[in-house]
Amino acid sequence: MDVLNSSQETVVGLAVDEAIRRLAYLKENARPFLIAAVQDGAGIHPRALCTAHRKNGEQLSRIELKSIGIRANGFMSRAAFAEITPKGLVEPLAAHEKTLLRAFFTFSRWRSLWNDALNLKQMEISTDAISWTYDMLPPVCERCRTLNGEKVAPLEAHILPPEDCECETANYGLRMKIDWMADVY
Repeated sequence: MDVLNSSQETVVGLAVDEAIRRLAYLKENARPFLIAAVQDGAGIHPRALCTAHRKNGEQLSRIELKSIGIRANGFMSRAAFAEITPKGLVEPLAAHEKTLLRAFFTFSRWRSLWNDALNLKQMEISTDAISWTYDMLPPVCERCRTLNGEKVAPLEAHILPPEDCECETANYGLRMKIDWMADVY
């Protein structure tokens, strides 16, 4: 993926599609909610966004909630329930949140690189003295653990989680590092 020349809409779509495909907790019909949540949910935790989504609309009955393992005072709209796959029904209250978190971390990696590159360009700073490193937040799978601290060029960075990533949310970032002494050498 050409990270720095991709539009926000493109990256959000790729992030949501990857999260739906890899986790398999939600069906494709959850895509519009997830895209809107990633694009418009800045500053709001995914748990709050997903809770509001599950509260919106006609609710499942207490008997229906109990049958899927949700307490009687829990919230699950019929529309939100229709978006959950059998795999997602293992933890129905977390299916939307975990999928959204994975998509949001992917979008955040892109946004971080894009903003860094834009700022460097505006300040007319050479990228020769700049590197980015993977910054892992535990828990991570073995594949992501090997990336921790590894230097990477922006166009080679794993914005989407690596194919062999087994993390549920792929909660790693990219951190810019500047070698302030680069011009001295």
